[in-house]
Amino acid sequence: FSSAIVCWGSSIRSRDLKRLNSLIKKAGSVLGTTVEPLEEIMQRRVLQRIKKMTDNPEHSL
Repeated sequence: FSSAIVCWGSSIRSRDLKRLNSLIKKAGSVLGTTVEPLEEIMQRRVLQRIKKMTDNPEHSL
C-alpha cells in the first residue's frame, strides 16, 4: 500500500480524494478510532521515501 500511495497519490482527482476520505472517515467511525486523512498519509509516505533516498549515498539522486 505504501508504494502505491506514493505512485498514484499525486495524480488523484479532487472528487476521488474526497470520496476516499469519506470512506476512510466512515471506516474509522465503525472501528471506533480516528484514521488519518489520505493527504496526511500520502505526505508522510513521500517524505519517508525522500529521506530514504537522500540517506542512501549509492542512490542515483
